[in-house]
Amino acid sequence: GPQGADAALGGAKLKALVRLGFVDEAREIEGLAVGGKSDPATLEAMASADFLKGDLSAGCAKVQRMSAPRDNVYGAKLRALCYAASGEIDTADLALGLLRERGALSDEDEAILAPLTSGGKPKPGAQAADPAQYAALKLAGAPLALSPNAEAGVLRAAAGDDSAP
Repeated sequence: GPQGADAALGGAKLKALVRLGFVDEAREIEGLAVGGKSDPATLEAMASADFLKGDLSAGCAKVQRMSAPRDNVYGAKLRALCYAASGEIDTADLALGLLRERGALSDEDEAILAPLTSGGKPKPGAQAADPAQYAALKLAGAPLALSPNAEAGVLRAAAGDDSAP
């Protein structure tokens, strides 16, 4: 196939595994991969895996290495989360603002990520649907509530999380 196609396909598979909650399996496969470790999809998948395991700093280290295209909404949300986590509130707010202008923020994003990027706390009762929102609730020390639309990976992470209700 085209050069880089294998890495992109591998990254897409890893993203699917993480979304479905097979975080350990995704990490194992990623550890065996050669050369694809720096493609955006792989970094995004492995950052999500770190967030689901509660390792924000490892996840954000991967997000920093991502050269995500402008049309990657989830990658931009991960960057906004990591800016907020490192105290770069203005940059976090700007990143999320660009997504808002494009109509790319979900209700969950507005309830969880938006307050965080302005230095506040998630709205009471905010429910996480994806790994970025899950990590944001944990970062804020907010109660861990899950959206009815939550990805299987988020449900599985919460099931193994002692701080979850």
